[in-house]
Amino acid sequence: MNRRRYGGPAPLVLAGFEGTSVPAALADAFRDGRLAGVFLRRGNLESVEQARALCAEIQSFAGGGLPWIVAIDEEGGLVSHLAHLLPAPPAPMAIAAAGARARDVGRRAGRALRGLGINTVFAPVADVNTERTNPVIGSRSFGDEPERVSRLVAEMLQGYRDAGVLATVKHFPGHGMTAADSHTALPVVDLDEAQMAAHLRPFRTAALADADLVMTAHVAYPALEAAVAVRAKETAPKAVRPATLSSLLLRHLLRHEMSFSGLVVSDAFEMTGLAKSGTALDVVERGTLAGVDLWLLAQGLESLEAVDRGIARVARDGGGRFLVQQSGARVNDVRMKIGVAAIRTEPAGEDAALLYEEVAARALCVLRGAERFPFVAKRPLFLLPEGWPPHLVLDRALAEREIRERWPGATVRWVDSKWDSAAMSAPMGADADAIVVATSSRGPMLPAVRAMLEAADATGKPLTAVAMLDPYDAAEFPERAAAVATFGARPENLRALFAFLASGEGGGGRLPVRL
Repeated sequence: MNRRRYGGPAPLVLAGFEGTSVPAALADAFRDGRLAGVFLRRGNLESVEQARALCAEIQSFAGGGLPWIVAIDEEGGLVSHLAHLLPAPPAPMAIAAAGARARDVGRRAGRALRGLGINTVFAPVADVNTERTNPVIGSRSFGDEPERVSRLVAEMLQGYRDAGVLATVKHFPGHGMTAADSHTALPVVDLDEAQMAAHLRPFRTAALADADLVMTAHVAYPALEAAVAVRAKETAPKAVRPATLSSLLLRHLLRHEMSFSGLVVSDAFEMTGLAKSGTALDVVERGTLAGVDLWLLAQGLESLEAVDRGIARVARDGGGRFLVQQSGARVNDVRMKIGVAAIRTEPAGEDAALLYEEVAARALCVLRGAERFPFVAKRPLFLLPEGWPPHLVLDRALAEREIRERWPGATVRWVDSKWDSAAMSAPMGADADAIVVATSSRGPMLPAVRAMLEAADATGKPLTAVAMLDPYDAAEFPERAAAVATFGARPENLRALFAFLASGEGGGGRLPVRL
């Protein structure tokens, strides 16, 4: 590989990779000065010991200089790349529902990361989730009230800071109002600036709290850009573009008006919301001019050459070279913070799992039918989701053990979204004296899930419906069903759910969104 082509003081790229050790191509990119660090995913991490060794191997390429950024998506709840190794933090919406101290959660989560050698986390999510069919945010958000979201984001930032981990507030200027997923499309938000104020508030709070990093949204905001253009005395763009490519949003709104002085990192370079905005070379050039300091190549080094060339194009003249040098200085500032934090880092606490269990129990929310608990039945039928959404995998053994310890005569059926209504009706005729249906929708409820609920309702038997991920499912539960929300499907959520159903004790969570 060729050495970095632009004259900045630091490389401006984070890259993911395949495997559990540093591949040769990644090592070469480090030696050539083309990477600021790495982005780790579940597939890179197979044990605590291996993860520590991998992070140490990555840092060995620093050669005694500034440490590399070692980043990971570890928001908690559904988004965790470490849940197979360590207790995963609760979903942000669970923290809000439980009324938990977010700083305590951030501190414990941060210590666990530091214990592995991971120094940067792409969390907390600062999106205010106002769209109930949002397919990508949902329970990743702290809720739909800007004041609560702002407060909990600030608390999480402080908790990560306590642990010596750099935190990343995302997705600027807000992804909570979209009905499309920027992984697969370019969502367009037509809200004007007054309507966007609620979504911008947590980012303003984070800027005041000296957040280390802000991640951009691959979402277009034409009305917001038009309003900012007036104040900036610029012409609003004619074509829609993601915030990642908007100097009005990144340089004027975020940097100038919100006084954010940290590092701006792009969301994943490969996502459709960005990738369809032009060639890779064009996107990097436009984004770097717009204000992106650090590019995230989540899938690997395939686009590294185009990124290098795009940044080099920006640096061809004096003005562009100054922007690139500013970005490089910010990257170095972050790497310097990592080095200082490493000295004062405390060991990971062993009480994280206990805290997460407590949050799961306190978050559980009874939305309707509290008088029906404890759940009394001799032959209940439990219909539990398996594989929908595809990346949700419930601990089947744990769930069945928890159920049979409390209801020895229970029948447990694992269902997926491919069931049709005819197939749904068959298990409903079983010799059951009550039915529990758990759903796990993200975005609109799938027709097969709705059919399952309708078939259960048609039996006339006592019915309990459980929203295991986003609580919005409860708006479509049958009216006669008792309704419960858990805000997660981790083992601690399962234990909290079945303990509550059996005892009727707990369930004191407060719903942090409007259904």
